[in-house]
Amino acid sequence: MKERLPETNTLFIGFNPGFGSGYDKLLESWSLDLVMLVNLNYKVFFTQANDFSDLRGECRVFEKLFENKINVTLSPTENPFRAVTIYTEEGAVG
Repeated sequence: MKERLPETNTLFIGFNPGFGSGYDKLLESWSLDLVMLVNLNYKVFFTQANDFSDLRGECRVFEKLFENKINVTLSPTENPFRAVTIYTEEGAVG
């Protein structure tokens, strides 16, 4: 029998996993892992690159995949330490 990690000090983090981006192959690649992570009953946190598509998409995945039957420990919040990168064309004024 495998020994379980203690639930009190075990945390899984997905840094901008992208499963809510609308790219079906990426969501499919995450589906079994998401179910496994939720069934393990450990705390799982996900970060998103933005709040207009990634966050909305990933929240929708949880709504549909788990029918809102997951316990939310921390609601989505703005990251006070975020970094912003703006890409412009060569020669363009940013």
